[in-house]
Amino acid sequence: MLFIIHEGYSNERNVNSVPVQSFWHFYWEYKEEKHPKLKMKKPGIVPQKSDWPMMHDDRLNNIVFLHKLRQGNVDATFSGFSEEVESRIKETLPEWAEFKRHKKSFSIRVFSGKVDSKKSFIDQVVNVEKGLQNIEKMRDWIIENV
Repeated sequence: MLFIIHEGYSNERNVNSVPVQSFWHFYWEYKEEKHPKLKMKKPGIVPQKSDWPMMHDDRLNNIVFLHKLRQGNVDATFSGFSEEVESRIKETLPEWAEFKRHKKSFSIRVFSGKVDSKKSFIDQVVNVEKGLQNIEKMRDWIIENV
């Protein structure tokens, strides 16, 4: 079978990166041990540009928590919520978080420190922990206020 690859075509979205995969496994294992209430799928194939571990809490439907490693942000992204809920969140949002509007959703965001998934997990565990703590802080605020 002959495959022709066009110039500029990249299939890197499906190609595993061993260093990034290793980082994600350390991240997942750490999260499982220290923050077990946050649910995250065990990483399988992890492409080089994979940079947003995704988590959820079983008590919160249609809310996904993202640790945007390179940006240093953690987001709680709300999908399918009414404008009333969005307005209430904007009005009561604590000073430690910011509101972000997207095309079909919105998020609350907290900066937690940048993390590079191509580098050592251990050397960056402080910012990983800060991010996971901020996710739990957002989750607790959402449970109490939404």
